[in-house]
Formats: sequence, structure tokens, C-alpha cells
Amino acid sequence: MTALDGARALLAAAVGLPVTAIAEDATFDRVERWDSIAHLRLVLALEEKIGRQVTPEETMELFSLERIAALLEEGRQPAQRRPEEPI
Repeated sequence: MTALDGARALLAAAVGLPVTAIAEDATFDRVERWDSIAHLRLVLALEEKIGRQVTPEETMELFSLERIAALLEEGRQPAQRRPEEPI
């Protein structure tokens, strides 16, 4: 299973849709059932899958299937803040 397949499965479960209903270019504004509660379910499922807490910054960035897949690939390592980013 690829990271994209895993991301699709997690998102489908979080929003209560079949995996086949989640397009590869799925984003928060394109999936009708992706509301704040579904987002929390997604974050909890990701935390269980990767074995660590998702940072607040990562939580705010999880608005596309592509980003969910990237976080699955990054796995257990928390995202590193880029030096040019303000705190």
C-alpha cells in the first residue's frame, strides 16, 4: 500500500465515505463531509498510524490528500520548522 492509498483510506474513514469516493486531488473544500469533526477523526487516526502526536502546525496543514500522504511518509519524525518561518 502506498502512502497515497493509506491517506485515502484514513480520510475515507474519517469522513464516512467509501475509499473510491476520495479523489487523488481531494482537499478540504472538495470533500463535502470533511468538516471540523472529520478533521479531528483524521488527526487521531494519523496519530495512531504514525505512533506520535501530530503537531498543531501539521494539523493546520492537513487540508489535502497529498499532505496527508506526505505526513504518512514522514512517519514518526515531527515536521521541522523552516528557519524562515516566523514562530
